[in-house]
Amino acid sequence: AMYHVYTAMESSLDAAKSPAVAPFWSSFGGDLRRSDALALDLADVAASSSSHPPTPATRDYMRAIEAAGAKDEEDGGGRLIGHAYCRYFADLMGGQFLAA
Repeated sequence: AMYHVYTAMESSLDAAKSPAVAPFWSSFGGDLRRSDALALDLADVAASSSSHPPTPATRDYMRAIEAAGAKDEEDGGGRLIGHAYCRYFADLMGGQFLAA
């Protein structure tokens, strides 16, 4: 599921032109990007993203990420940054980023 979530989020971040989002992703996207590494992890266990399609709940979350990106484009907001924080800092670092 997380491969699909990260792929949707990173695609939205790559396309972001919002002044709140684009500078963040252009500065940190190269270091934070995970979808390619997750695809390699799946390959290591003889799986592929196509053999594990997103569940309905995962698809709903992917649509929410895409909607956040679309709304950011409309009004220059930073909704995608909230999704990025949850995935990259909270999931991957367990909040350790905040302690630093």
